[in-house]
Amino acid sequence: MGHRVLTAFDGREGFQIAQMARPDLLISDVALESGDSIEMCRLIRAHPLLRAMPVLLVSALPRDGETVSEALRAGADDYLHIPFEPESLATKVVEMIESKRKNETGLV
Repeated sequence: MGHRVLTAFDGREGFQIAQMARPDLLISDVALESGDSIEMCRLIRAHPLLRAMPVLLVSALPRDGETVSEALRAGADDYLHIPFEPESLATKVVEMIESKRKNETGLV
């Protein structure tokens, strides 16, 4: 789709990369081995230059599961349940980036 993709090993590294690269969107698995995806959401929402960055969670956990619910409360914008079709991810990415750009330009 023409997007540049940066990867991180865990939420801490993801937050560090986000601070340096300021991506248009962050996608994270809720169930990171280190368990710090929720903390990463909190850090992003507390950071003045990152707080408007959309965060998309992916997980095989049910949306009403405690971990996913906690991540959404911590500031994640949306959630895709694994398994998902690649088209669903592509559509969600486009929607979230376009929404962010509209908010930045005041068109919403």
